[in-house]
Amino acid sequence: MADGTVPAGWYPDSQLPNTLRWWDGTAWTTHTAPVEPTATPTSATPETIVQAQSSAAPTPTLAQGPAAEPRHRGGLFGRKKAAAVEEPLKKVVVRIESDDGSFNTSNDDEIVVHGYRVFAPDGQLLEHSDLGEVTEGIFYFRLAGATHHRAADELDGDAFSQVLLRHRPDNPHDPNAIEILNQHGMEVVGFVPAKLAPKMIPGLMTITDHGETTTGTMGIVVKTFQRGGRVIGGEIISGVHGYEIQITK
Repeated sequence: MADGTVPAGWYPDSQLPNTLRWWDGTAWTTHTAPVEPTATPTSATPETIVQAQSSAAPTPTLAQGPAAEPRHRGGLFGRKKAAAVEEPLKKVVVRIESDDGSFNTSNDDEIVVHGYRVFAPDGQLLEHSDLGEVTEGIFYFRLAGATHHRAADELDGDAFSQVLLRHRPDNPHDPNAIEILNQHGMEVVGFVPAKLAPKMIPGLMTITDHGETTTGTMGIVVKTFQRGGRVIGGEIISGVHGYEIQITK
């Protein structure tokens, strides 16, 4: 890379065999996913070394991709900083099964589905909910307002699109609003459902940069719904503060 940075993406986790970990472009996240047998995690082969956001975290060496440090939670929003996690995160392993398909609405519109069904550690099929955690350590919810945001068209349930969840207390319509942004362009793709947002806010991480304080966390898009080639909705999982989600097949 000409500027010495490494692009956001899934890279092999040096601590977990056959596992990818998400690098958000500035630091490691807590999200992991299985290695596809025939897929290459990323086309990038950076040969630079990038200093992690926190001084408490070791510097990952990037050869075939960053060498993951699983106990470090890095910056969440662009280049903002977040403190390293002092205690080990509690791991929640969920299993996924392909759920690609389509169905017709009452208006005979075809809705194309890309993504996965998600199963809890005990094998129970998880259903999205606005009431709180669907299982210990996990929020699973529908993406609200995607039809009003063209950036949502970039989301891909089959590829585990990474998103950022950011509390916006300055929202004129709802001080509990949590907006959802895509990983690369930092564009709004929708919102956390209004009923669920107040339940998520207490568990968000606090980030301070140049006097600006923001609270937020990260999530993974596990399913998208498309109509006429445009994303009109989706389903997202996000870990409760102190938990790490690991995805297996």
